[in-house]
Amino acid sequence: MNETVQGEELPKPMQPRRGFHRFSAVELLVALALLFVFFPFVEEVKGGDIIISILLSLVLLSAVLAVADRKGVFFIALVLAIPAIAGRWINHFRPDLVPPPVFLVAGLALIAFVVSEFAPLCFACAFG
Repeated sequence: MNETVQGEELPKPMQPRRGFHRFSAVELLVALALLFVFFPFVEEVKGGDIIISILLSLVLLSAVLAVADRKGVFFIALVLAIPAIAGRWINHFRPDLVPPPVFLVAGLALIAFVVSEFAPLCFACAFG
């Protein structure tokens, strides 16, 4: 039952989106903070490399989810994240197969894409 104002229908209230949960930038910032805080402490610890791999994967996955508001953007972010995450884990178990620059460049491309997606929003908040 939509109400009318002088013969015009008012829009229906927005329905909450069902299905895919879009992370906000807060989750991405938390993942980045965890990586930056724990990196110096676990780098030299036995098994620290796997902790770093987990944290880096968490950062990249939260970056993908942070920009997942449109299917096209989500697909591009996912395509950029897969080689970065897979390369990191393959390098962890078989360092001779994937050199570090491969997954580092892929991760950097993903982060650049995420920043380019958030830049208009940040610009609008700062100057809007």
